[in-house]
Amino acid sequence: MLITKKILLFALLVFFTLNYCTAQTSRCQNVEGNGNMLTDAALKAILYKPPGERQGKILIPPGNSWVDNPHPLERDNRVLIIDDRPQQSAAAWIVHTVPGFPKPKATYTFPQSEYENGHLLICLTIDESQIESIVVALFVASPFIYYNDLPDTEVKIRPALKKLLNGETAIKPPFSTKQSIGTGAPASVPVQIFGKSGRSKYEIYKKIISKQLKKTIKVWSRRDKKLKANCKIPGRHILIVSSPISVDRQASNLEKDVTNWLIPDNGDIFCAVDKPYAMSQKAEPAVAICIKQANIFARFNDIAAKVDSCT
Repeated sequence: MLITKKILLFALLVFFTLNYCTAQTSRCQNVEGNGNMLTDAALKAILYKPPGERQGKILIPPGNSWVDNPHPLERDNRVLIIDDRPQQSAAAWIVHTVPGFPKPKATYTFPQSEYENGHLLICLTIDESQIESIVVALFVASPFIYYNDLPDTEVKIRPALKKLLNGETAIKPPFSTKQSIGTGAPASVPVQIFGKSGRSKYEIYKKIISKQLKKTIKVWSRRDKKLKANCKIPGRHILIVSSPISVDRQASNLEKDVTNWLIPDNGDIFCAVDKPYAMSQKAEPAVAICIKQANIFARFNDIAAKVDSCT
């Protein structure tokens, strides 16, 4: 049976697939490609490719450990968002740091130059009813849409998506938002999405994420010389993860790693951010996705074991 998918691509936090969501399914896959069954392991997957590695490590909760990705990243994959078959309501939302991915209706080849950099890929299997909440968070960040072939029947039932596709932007407050979704059942995992426009003038790490989580956070990100570790607010310190780090014995460093992520000093949350920890992002749109899952937190807490001194 031919399974058709409808596509929507953003230049900001992008809907895309790599290894986990293939042209035959709109669910995240495990390393064997099994993700059609409603199992917890099929609902979320994280791939971290340290610099110089061609395959990287995969974490599929509730598993406790990273596992080797058995496939290089140069495989041909497609972008999906909605399964438009009757009676189907599955969608895959994937956040990534890979430039130039994907190319609509064309074979994608992972850039050879990007193997030397560190990249992060996150796949979440969601119900299509969650798409509007995701779009609301992205709307304030005014993402550039470079391709979509969503049918009018799908767009008409989603007001925020319709505004986005019509080229509307957030010109009135609020210029920041928090949206809550969850991965597909069973054992749904809570996910929060934070979005802000450049008009907000907010620094997303301190002013939005740390404030919303009400916790000290440990940040892994390239940074400028202006934003530093900050321990002035009790209980809401901004700590900087020391470079280099080890992702299950694969080394990474800030010079080559383009990922931006954070975890609280204690807890069960992991966040990926689309902008680095730099003063410039106060005037730029930004989006962060925070996943509440103990095993994901634990693995990144291992990576973030050492932090720079803070005053």
